[in-house]
Amino acid sequence: PNGHFRNFWDFLGVVFLVLDAIILPLQFVIRGFYEELPLFFIISRIEVFYWCLDLILSFFTGYLHKGDLISKRRAIARRYLKTWFLPDFVVTTIDIVLEASGGG
Repeated sequence: PNGHFRNFWDFLGVVFLVLDAIILPLQFVIRGFYEELPLFFIISRIEVFYWCLDLILSFFTGYLHKGDLISKRRAIARRYLKTWFLPDFVVTTIDIVLEASGGG
């Protein structure tokens, strides 16, 4: 959970969350937002792809429990399913539906 790749991956997630905090309100006030700023359309698609991959990656990312690294896939999957899977799945599914409908 603390390797270089995972740290970079999580940092990228924070960057995407900050971008969403900026982009989402603008979508409501700028008519034709993606037509006016096509770079943000591309970023939006990349973000959806990132969150889909993150959902899968979370099943394989170990975690610390009372100072011990847990790396057994069954334990990781069980913990993820009990904690963040449902919110991650719901939000990612909404993103996919919005992108597919052109409303992303």
